[in-house]
Amino acid sequence: MGRHGGLKGLRAYWRAVGLAKRERNEDARRLYLRAAEAGNINAQYNLALLHSGAGELDEAIAWFRRAADAGDAGAIHGLAKCLMDTGDPGRVEEALAHYREAADLGRVDSRYNLALHFKVAGDEDEAERHFEKAAAAGHRDAAVHLAGIRIKRGNHREAEALLQREAAEDHPGALDILGHLAEGRGDLRRAATLYERSYRAGFVGAAVNRGLLYEAEGDTPMAATWYGYAAKAGNVAGMYALGMNLAKRKQRGEAMHWLAKAANLGHPEAAHAWQITASRDRQSRAAHTPQDSAVQKRRDSGERRPPRT
Repeated sequence: MGRHGGLKGLRAYWRAVGLAKRERNEDARRLYLRAAEAGNINAQYNLALLHSGAGELDEAIAWFRRAADAGDAGAIHGLAKCLMDTGDPGRVEEALAHYREAADLGRVDSRYNLALHFKVAGDEDEAERHFEKAAAAGHRDAAVHLAGIRIKRGNHREAEALLQREAAEDHPGALDILGHLAEGRGDLRRAATLYERSYRAGFVGAAVNRGLLYEAEGDTPMAATWYGYAAKAGNVAGMYALGMNLAKRKQRGEAMHWLAKAANLGHPEAAHAWQITASRDRQSRAAHTPQDSAVQKRRDSGERRPPRT
């Protein structure tokens, strides 16, 4: 029957594809299952994707494994990813073996995921090797990660060449890193332009960096505007920076709102900053609270002696 599971499997598969396009997912799932059980590899793969999307990892792993056993590179990649997603340390080595297998079959995303794993694990040499291969195959994020490693190792010329290539296509990460490099050289005007391009290209964190440049120039309202772009998009650093900016400008109520949000999302300094801001707010309110009527009358009349008892 081969890859298609015979005529029965092939017909069920194409009917399932048509149903999926019309978003009749449960009907599609039943037909994918019929085709998958008949041996149709594409149905096995699509069924695994449906289970994976629903968070049903055991079922997804079982069907990815069936398709992977037939040599399907996409299924091998999917199997590796699901094994990683289980969070089971005992499955990591199997997952890495499948990522390597899929990468050797031409799956660039498998090569990239290998690189990310080794970067997080602290094996920078192995990470660099895989980032380099993925970048050579056209993976843009891999090229930016590779540039980051090259910068760390002092190879700025090669790193900037990689970043410039990706920045020309408006890669947000490349633009942001180039902004940091320009800022480090004191070229603040170019840094500002790069941060703004990075933000417009989709990297919210670049808005915080742009705000910091405005803050350094003394333009705190414009800094707040850029921090706000990041904060309102859910960026924790933006929330903290906006809160601190507002606190300095004595807009303590709004400052406490953003600092509390940052603290609740785990920012390490936001809780302490909120406490300081809240304390100053209480002191300010106390200073403006109306005094005892006798004292107020004495003040109104200009009398400076304490009232008689």
